Parts: sequence; C-alpha cells; structure tokens
Amino acid sequence: MISPALAAKVRSLLVDQKMSQRQVARLTGVSRATVKAIASGEWFERHRARHGNDETTPILARCPECGAMVEMPCRACEVRRLKKAGRIPPLPATEDGPPRVELRGSEYARYLEVRAAALARGEPDADPAWSPDSDSHDTWLDDDPFTALGSPTETDLANLEASFESQPRGDGWIGALVVPSELRRAA
Repeated sequence: MISPALAAKVRSLLVDQKMSQRQVARLTGVSRATVKAIASGEWFERHRARHGNDETTPILARCPECGAMVEMPCRACEVRRLKKAGRIPPLPATEDGPPRVELRGSEYARYLEVRAAALARGEPDADPAWSPDSDSHDTWLDDDPFTALGSPTETDLANLEASFESQPRGDGWIGALVVPSELRRAA
C-alpha cells in the first residue's frame, strides 16, 4: 500500500508532466498496475473506501519530545511547557494526596523512572515529603494487623505439628488441615 502523498505525486507526474505510465513507474518505484489504477482514479476510490474520508482522519506522527504517537503538534508537550512557564496553574491538591499503591519489582522501577523523568522536566513533586527509602508514609502498612505478628519460627512450626500429631487418628498436621475434625472422628 502506498501513501496518499505518493499517489498524488504519481498523479501529478501523469497529468502535469505528461509522462507515460512506464516512465512514472520507473521514476517512483511504484508498480505499473498501481500507476494504471491511479491514472484511472480507481486507486483513490479504493483508498477512500478502505480508510474513510482523509480530511476527517487525523494523521499521527511520533512526537520528538515525549515519543508518543500523537496528532501533531503534541498537546501533552504543549501543556507541559505552559505549566513550566506558569501559564497554567497546577491542579489543586486533594485531601488524601496521591494514591498509596504498593509497587514491587519492575513496576516500582518503572515508577521511579517515570518520576525521575517528570522531575527532570521540571514538573513539581506530587508529594515532597515522600522518600523511596521510608515506609512511614504508607497508611496501609500502619493499618495492617499482621505486621506485629511476624513470621513463625522453626519452634512454632514444630509445636504446631506436634499438637496436630497428638490428636487421635490424625495423619499429621497436613491431615488435620485437609480433613475436618468431624470426618476424622467418624473414620
């Protein structure tokens, strides 16, 4: 599939320059069959049928600043420039602050990359009191009832297994977990 711009160039060579279809095909690198379809107008009809009206379809390009596929000029980069210049006020802060989501592994690394890029662009820090090394900001950690329990030790596990083994007709602590006590008594 050739671009509409190349098709328009082929058409102008045929009409304006009065070149033969073979010469246009050789010059542009487009097949002779496609040049013939452009000359007869069939190519434009097929293109409109496949892609709709060209005037309403936005042309996407990669933004050289942020790398996103956007309709140029990139509105996101323009808004960033206006915010940096102070012409757009920042959004009012909410009472809760930014969402507290626990990220791990590659997600946390990606978050730090995005945050560093935002700070490098001059965007204000969403939470200046936040530090990646402190967990004191995490309300989920503060509300977690299991943080005080800690992990069971080897002695705790041995005592737990011994208590299950001491029960009558038990198959060890695995059997006690799998089979309810009513079913063990009936067996």
